[in-house]
Amino acid sequence: MHSVDTHPDIIETIHKYLSSWHSSSPFEFVCPNSTYQALSDQQVVGGRRFFEVKSWTEIQQHYYSLIHSRRSGRRWTIELIKRLWQIAWDLWQHRNDVLHEKEHSTLAADLRKLHRDISNLYSTLSQVPLSFNNRYILSTPLATLLRRHVLYKREWLRQAQIIRSATRHRTWWESNRGQRELQGMRDNMRSWLQRG
Repeated sequence: MHSVDTHPDIIETIHKYLSSWHSSSPFEFVCPNSTYQALSDQQVVGGRRFFEVKSWTEIQQHYYSLIHSRRSGRRWTIELIKRLWQIAWDLWQHRNDVLHEKEHSTLAADLRKLHRDISNLYSTLSQVPLSFNNRYILSTPLATLLRRHVLYKREWLRQAQIIRSATRHRTWWESNRGQRELQGMRDNMRSWLQRG
């Protein structure tokens, strides 16, 4: 407002008015005589329509005349409204940037976890013997897999978890096969001896 030679009383009044609006407190300000009428008119139309009161433009035009400026009060009002809109836009843009940065950082954290889970499971599966039908899961190199689309990676992880679970069960089944067969033979021998 200083760059367009705004009347000092208008600067003070607007500053106090916006501060009270921001803090949601009632506007109680003893204003200078030069802005009293404009502020009274403003109270009638309400704060949301701040510069629809013609008195502000007239006060500024009078001030320009006093300081022998060739500027116009109407143009000053237009520039001030544009400046206020720019401030509102900047506030919205800042809020939007903060919101989307938060989403972006959350997505980045999710992606890092997905990559870590894929890498760990890929390493685990590459160290165990897989059945012929499940070998496809390791057919894509890990580096290539991590460059794929997120949906593809999630589906790969889901299938790999199923294969790991089946492989664990098969490994347990095969590792205990001899013990189960021996136990089966003992049970059969015991029942045969008990019959006889």
